[in-house]
Amino acid sequence: MDAFYAQTGLTVAVRPLSGDVIGALLEETDAGEADVFITASVTRLDEAFQNGLTEPVSSSMLDLHVPAQFRQSEGHWYGVTRRVRALYVSKDAPLRLRSLTYEDLASPYMQGRICIRSGSHPYNIALFSAYAAHHGREETRAWLAGLKQNLARLPEGNDRAQMRAVAEGICSVAVANSYYYGLAQTNFRQREWAHRIDIIFPRFEDGGSHVNMSGMAMLSSVRDRRAAQSFMEFQLSAEAQAIYARRNFEYPMRTDVGSGSFVDMWGAFESDPIEVQLITDLHLSVEDMINEMAFNE
Repeated sequence: MDAFYAQTGLTVAVRPLSGDVIGALLEETDAGEADVFITASVTRLDEAFQNGLTEPVSSSMLDLHVPAQFRQSEGHWYGVTRRVRALYVSKDAPLRLRSLTYEDLASPYMQGRICIRSGSHPYNIALFSAYAAHHGREETRAWLAGLKQNLARLPEGNDRAQMRAVAEGICSVAVANSYYYGLAQTNFRQREWAHRIDIIFPRFEDGGSHVNMSGMAMLSSVRDRRAAQSFMEFQLSAEAQAIYARRNFEYPMRTDVGSGSFVDMWGAFESDPIEVQLITDLHLSVEDMINEMAFNE
């Protein structure tokens, strides 16, 4: 926000939302108090769009720097940064655990080895929806049943709790977002256990690593459309993209901005080509599967 102010002289008031985000957005837009919605969950972006809370944005700058895979076709939402739904293993993990695919997470070999947060969390819903995009609903249902069977414990805690569980020997593999590796390694309370694990970039057998995004949308309650679009375009400036990479350890959406030497040390990955829109289209049916099989119980 400071960098945006320094460049434009415009101030930005940030209002965090939690819980029923869409309900809160409905209240914000009804009151005419919100201009731009930024979230780490693409499913929430699309829910805002489906509920009529967003305005389409026409911007050659955004279209240039946000690949079509990571934006809504009519400009209702755009990606800002990218992250991989990664795996974490101990430093002494065998090669077999270091070369897992997402499909392998349901294999009998993995029984009792996996830690994951709630299956209903948007990060996991997006991964499971990407699986459905590759394999169809019925294969996804079977895969989820296998994954549940392979859990070392019931889903609990956040992403970093799963990573720490690997360091403590509770499980062999944790599922968590890539940027948490950087955040944990640079946190003096967490770096001790973070230095005992490695990040792995799995892939789908017929694709690449699942990449999700943080994104933004202009809201229908926007008061100053020009200022709001300026703010959105700043998020894709080289300056802002570098700040996100340096401070949050996320991958820039722009392909001409580097990730930084620290993140580069984690190794390269091949991004899965599935369009994010397809993932959002499938997420409700995947949520139904999670609830029907009582994945978290």
